[in-house]
Amino acid sequence: MATFTSDTQATIDAATASIAQLDAFYLLVVGVFVFFMQARPQPQPRPCAARSASAHTHHPTARVRAPSARARSLSRLAHALVTALARASRLRARSPPSSAYEPALTPPPRLLPLQAGFALLEAGSVRSKNTKNILLKNLLDACIGAIIWWAFGMGVAYGDSGSSSGNVFIGTANDGAGAFFAAGWGSSSAQSNGFTMALWFFQYVFAAAAATIVSGAVAERAQLSAYLIYTCIITGFIYPIVVHWVWCNNGFLSGGFTGDKSLTVLGGCLDFAGSGVVHMTGGVAALCAAAIIKPRIGRFDENGKPVPMPGHSSPFVVLGTLILWMGWYGFNPGSTLGITTDGYGTIMARAAMCTTLSAAGGGLTCVFFDRIFSKTFDVGMVCNGILAGLVSITAGCAATLPWAALVIGIIGAFVYYGAHTLMLKLQVRDQTQSPPPSTP
Repeated sequence: MATFTSDTQATIDAATASIAQLDAFYLLVVGVFVFFMQARPQPQPRPCAARSASAHTHHPTARVRAPSARARSLSRLAHALVTALARASRLRARSPPSSAYEPALTPPPRLLPLQAGFALLEAGSVRSKNTKNILLKNLLDACIGAIIWWAFGMGVAYGDSGSSSGNVFIGTANDGAGAFFAAGWGSSSAQSNGFTMALWFFQYVFAAAAATIVSGAVAERAQLSAYLIYTCIITGFIYPIVVHWVWCNNGFLSGGFTGDKSLTVLGGCLDFAGSGVVHMTGGVAALCAAAIIKPRIGRFDENGKPVPMPGHSSPFVVLGTLILWMGWYGFNPGSTLGITTDGYGTIMARAAMCTTLSAAGGGLTCVFFDRIFSKTFDVGMVCNGILAGLVSITAGCAATLPWAALVIGIIGAFVYYGAHTLMLKLQVRDQTQSPPPSTP
């Protein structure tokens, strides 16, 4: 077992407790949401005229039904899960990781809820008749993405990583096929600590997130077969090539990893957790898809003015946003890929703080700026502002001062609002930008 200094051990303990608290928060939000969805009082039937007059003299409190047995069971289950996580956090805090590379497996479980967050956000933003379709696309993104990333996505991204003669544009087979089909990872010497497979897991979740961004942009108007073809292409080629450019030590845009700067363009760029690599790649693909497919029939009138087509569930949109926010702590702090190395804990803490401030600044800016024009407080604008702040800070979260992170979130909210307005003018519509109206 690895030994650590007291400062490093304290950092590990604090990080472990924070991770467990995030898990508890996630389950608590889900449990409360399910409880209120199941336990809300149902309207009582109006008494018919044939009933006796005594039917109209019941005490007013008799109209409120107690929570059902199912709702009570769900509430107890949520409480039990949160309690179990709290106990697990205490146990994990007593035992440090057995290897300096073990924390690399910690971020993906925080990233996987991003798929649930995307699913809820998009399901709440579409009409109820299209809910199953959008959920199916999100699930298939995760399933197909895993197979494609194993087969050749990881190879295209990191196939010749570490080779001095590697390709600067795309990953190639090296040392017995390398990352393609994990062919070069079979021996014990190639996987003495499991770090490469942990990296595969981590990068797979990023690839699935990039692919899922497009599903909301083409919601309600893309055939399933066409969408699955797109998933294979972006997961297997488009996204991995961008990863190779920026995050591989042979990429021509990799300012942080390519040692020979003469191979880079203007010294490359720094993208700590994927503002450009993940979100801009998925966003550009979503914009192209929405522009090609065109808006839904009836979305704009004959004068080009948008016709409201709100989604069917504000709770889904809000819960999806909260889950995405939580998952972002796997994106940003998790991109350190470890915590035991000296200085990694400080970087992770900075990333977490800057992520929080940027998201908060984006949400507040978006809703209050929209209030000037719409004269209402729209919960959808809060959600979109939070997401705009999260995306904006992802690239620089490890090297940004806290006050600057807040400013970045505010600027990101203005950029989002301007892009949102411009897309309406151009009649290019992303369905996930149209959450249900706020509940009074």
